[in-house]
Amino acid sequence: MQLTEKYLFEKSILIDCEIEELFNFHCDTNNLPKISPPGIKAEIIFMSDKPLKLNSEITIRLSKFFIHKDWQIKIKNYEFPHLISDYQVKGLFNYWHHYHIFEFVDQKVKMTDKVEYIPPFGIIGRLLNSLIKLQLNSMFNFRHKMTKKIFEVNL
Repeated sequence: MQLTEKYLFEKSILIDCEIEELFNFHCDTNNLPKISPPGIKAEIIFMSDKPLKLNSEITIRLSKFFIHKDWQIKIKNYEFPHLISDYQVKGLFNYWHHYHIFEFVDQKVKMTDKVEYIPPFGIIGRLLNSLIKLQLNSMFNFRHKMTKKIFEVNL
């Protein structure tokens, strides 16, 4: 039996920067290692376009504890400077669609990561979803903290 129930994870942060700069930073996947948590190595194996644009394809090799997994994603939405979304073509999850949303709030940029996903491993993945959400929360906390640090360094 194939499970199709999608889960949602969402996290936001306010960053004092120009929206175009933050958007462009996320369009350059070479910045991914700069904001990846310690213990997770993110290596770009293939990138069809630099900077990213609609329908760009990227393969990222993720490594943790000597385990390597290639993750193939494709850019599904590209609306400068407010939205980039990528979806998994092949990778860790049964389904993964990640939205990077940028909007002005109180003279700052609100950056939101929204992920719709279906865990791997069927019913076992569903049972482990609380652990998956903890991992996503930890990862995006780190990514947001590092992004804020990069953009607010001169304030």
